[in-house]
Order: sequence, then structure tokens, then C-alpha cells
Amino acid sequence: MRLILGLTIFLLAVTSLLQYPEARVMPAKNADFLNPYRVPGKATIVSFRARWCSSCEAMRHIIEKQVSLHPTVRVKEIDVDEISVPGLRISSIPHLFIYDENSGFVGEVRGADEGSLASLLKKVDSVKSRHLQL
Repeated sequence: MRLILGLTIFLLAVTSLLQYPEARVMPAKNADFLNPYRVPGKATIVSFRARWCSSCEAMRHIIEKQVSLHPTVRVKEIDVDEISVPGLRISSIPHLFIYDENSGFVGEVRGADEGSLASLLKKVDSVKSRHLQL
């Protein structure tokens, strides 16, 4: 019985991906579809969230705290209930994509994880300081 249920779920998932190829999750580092949400010349956090999501609200406060420590970073919030980004399927929120000032992909954070966000923003700072030295 478990085998039949497992195969049924698998076949439904495969069928869904074949019918809706835009539902495939694309790698964030190649995510050109996020270009409109990046701020040119500035490190950017693209934050996918929803109003009803309590973890998203917690992450919003974490982002505000981290941005106060990294004032050159800009934040673009996308409410998943209002805006759909073609080519990207967000399976959990909050979900952040972090880019340096050259729009280079730095990393992503899933969930309200302050440590991961702080670590990625330190990488953004190190990229910026390397460019300043050149």
C-alpha cells in the first residue's frame, strides 16, 4: 500500500512538472529573472515573504537590524501572494536571495535565520572591500 501511495505521489509530481515547466526551481545564482528586483550598484537582499507569515515578520526585524549594520545594502520585498516571479517557485518563506553590488549571487537564506544572513552580509562586505582595493 505504501509503495502504491509513494508511486502515485511521484507520478503526480512528475506530471505537474511536465505540464508546468515554470514550476521547476531554478538555481538562484543563474536567476536572471530576479534582475528587476536588484538595485544596480548596491548589494541587495531580495526577500520573499507574505503578510500572514509570522516567521516573515520575525525575519523582517532581523533584516532591519542587519541592514542597520550594513547601510549600503538595499532590501526589495516581494509578497508571494501578490507578485509571482516568472521562472521561480518559492516553496517556503521567508526566503532571501543576497546579491553583491555587482549583482553577483552571494547566497540565499531560508527561514528566519539571523546567523546565515549575517554571514552572507559579511561576504558582501568582503567583496566590496576587495573591489575598493583594486
